[in-house]
Amino acid sequence: MTSIADLHLRILGEQDRMAFLECCRLTGGGVPWAADLEDARVQIATLLRHHRDGRVVPLVITEGNGPYCGHVLLDRNLPPNHGHASLGIWIDPQHQGRGLGTAAVQRTCAEAFAHDPHLQRIDAMCLPENGAMARVLERSGFSLCARLPAQQFHQGRFCDMDLWILLRPGRDVSDTDAS
Repeated sequence: MTSIADLHLRILGEQDRMAFLECCRLTGGGVPWAADLEDARVQIATLLRHHRDGRVVPLVITEGNGPYCGHVLLDRNLPPNHGHASLGIWIDPQHQGRGLGTAAVQRTCAEAFAHDPHLQRIDAMCLPENGAMARVLERSGFSLCARLPAQQFHQGRFCDMDLWILLRPGRDVSDTDAS
């Protein structure tokens, strides 16, 4: 298993085009969609522009100085001070099952809460049949919140998605703002 100490996260860059494109191919179209190297270049440039604007944190996952093992995306592309972000992650099949996803999600979420006092909740969605992703989210402290029918178009059909949430540490699901 990979520990958080062995995990390295860095900002996605132009040098990641080939690995990013391969990710999109392996996920059957992937998100964000990239059909060729030029699409991957455009998608990376867009993600980096949104990163400079403070809306997205596109991270590459590596072990030490090793190769691209996957990526994690924290999306704040919402109105300012909205209080939540969405998390997406992809791990190369050759690197799955060793704890990289869990370590990356844990570190990304911890750093997001530490650096943004307005952030109250991080959401993640996965296909109900994606047990590996559900285990990553559960091990990272997320709670299954809902099953959303026909939420996402995936591999030629509309699919249900499970919505998972992680609240800011110290905040409980039963907390409300109404007093």
